Order: sequence, then structure tokens, then C-alpha cells
Amino acid sequence: MPSSDKDEGLAQEASIRQRLSIQGYTQPYGATDDEIRGSLGISGKCADFVGYHPDLDQWLIAESKGSDLPTAEEQLENTLKGVLAKEPAAPGRIELQVYIKANQYDKLVTVGMAGYYLRSDDNFLGFFDEDDMWQYSAPLGIRISVVREGD
Repeated sequence: MPSSDKDEGLAQEASIRQRLSIQGYTQPYGATDDEIRGSLGISGKCADFVGYHPDLDQWLIAESKGSDLPTAEEQLENTLKGVLAKEPAAPGRIELQVYIKANQYDKLVTVGMAGYYLRSDDNFLGFFDEDDMWQYSAPLGIRISVVREGD
């Protein structure tokens, strides 16, 4: 990844972390990928954000991506496994989100990206299986919502 793309990606991650912190999420497992990975004992890639909202009693695992949705799904699943191992009371109180830029979001709705799509009736990531049936992307049974950056 060229340096300018990496810098832009880091700035996007920082912006999302700040926005979610303002919304009331704490970051009990760290505020960087390395801190999260180490605190949760994750090998491999992890999500950019793991937050807990004490007022809502809700966990949020979020990843900021340009267009590499297969990797985003992998990062969310790896991180989800780490959170579930550390937080046995968390099942049923975890949301998964991917943040993408507006132009990529629009592409997901109209033509899809890397086999992934968003249906017009919800903001959950999904794909069409070999029988052309809609399937949600749902690591360990949790659907991934997509947030359009800038909204």
C-alpha cells in the first residue's frame, strides 16, 4: 500500500474511533490494532475498533475499509472470537460494522464489490450463493452492517 493510502487509512480509522468514543463507547481492549490484538490474544488480523457502551450494555466491533470486504469480514470474525473468549456474557449484545466511503457504499448497492452487495431494504452485507439465493455475511451468526462514511 502506498504511503499516502496508508496515511489516509490511518486517518479514517482514527476518525471512526473518535466518533464512536463520542457516542459513548469505551475501548477496554485498546485503541490500536496492536493493542486490540494483544489484549484479545488474536493471531492474524483484527478489527480497528472494539468498543463497549456501558449505558446500552452493547459491544461494537468495527472495521474501516476501502474496498477489501473479504478481509474486513475475516478481521471482524477474528476479533469477534477474541471478544467472545474474554466476554462470556457478550453473546446477543454484539454488533459488527464495516465503515466505507460513500462511493464504495453506492457501488455495493448498485453493482456490488468482490461478490458482496447491500440490498436496498437494509444495510447488512451479503452475497448471492451458488443457487442465486441471498445470504447475509454473518460471522458466527452476527450480521455485518455497513456504515457509509460521512453520514
